[in-house]
Amino acid sequence: MQHLLALPGVRRESFPARMFGAERTHFSKLDVNCGIRKMYRFFHEETNKTITLFESIDSSPLVPILFFHSSVLMNYVDAREVVSFYSSLTEDSIGLANDHPRFDLIHKPGLRSKWLARGVETGADCSTLHSVHAAGTSGINVATCQRAYRRTDDLWMTRLAFEGGTRRTVKPVLSWQLGRRAVAHGREGLQPGTVHASDDNWHMRTFKREGLWVEYYAPLDPTTGEVVGAWWRRCFP
Repeated sequence: MQHLLALPGVRRESFPARMFGAERTHFSKLDVNCGIRKMYRFFHEETNKTITLFESIDSSPLVPILFFHSSVLMNYVDAREVVSFYSSLTEDSIGLANDHPRFDLIHKPGLRSKWLARGVETGADCSTLHSVHAAGTSGINVATCQRAYRRTDDLWMTRLAFEGGTRRTVKPVLSWQLGRRAVAHGREGLQPGTVHASDDNWHMRTFKREGLWVEYYAPLDPTTGEVVGAWWRRCFP
């Protein structure tokens, strides 16, 4: 933020916000507000452009990226390298859907049609790419399967280091699985994706007495004092 504000013609846009608390288990503690703790907006007076900055709900800045609506957007650039988690599909302008039962409440309307107009498929189901899903020795490329459990330090991503740069995995390491269509009790539905810290041993914690609370902030309408839901989700890619 200090770097942005030091640039000529850049100012921060202030708006009221309200803090909310969400109680979560160790398995779902990162599934809070799409991994976003707080939103900041900056305005560049010379170009009339707006920059939106999201603060992660966790110490890893990558959490919100893993809640994006499609794998084609799951890339990042840091001071050392460029990383693409689903590079082979992204190169072919194909993105696996990161489905969610409340997709329309989380993401802005017409999102997928906008990308289709640009020649990018963002809602692909991996069942159309292969009949056997990535598991064990299936031989399926893990980076082409919604059902695969991934890690932010696995070998299925593409990493391009800058000249003279040294690769270093962003910590803490995260694990995730994309949301997808699933069948349970004979009925088809949407199963949301999961994101968690890899060293959290969530699979060992079947019961925990004390609650775990996570805080996040939502923008308010300055006139009514109500949460601006449309504004919040329309800023999410």
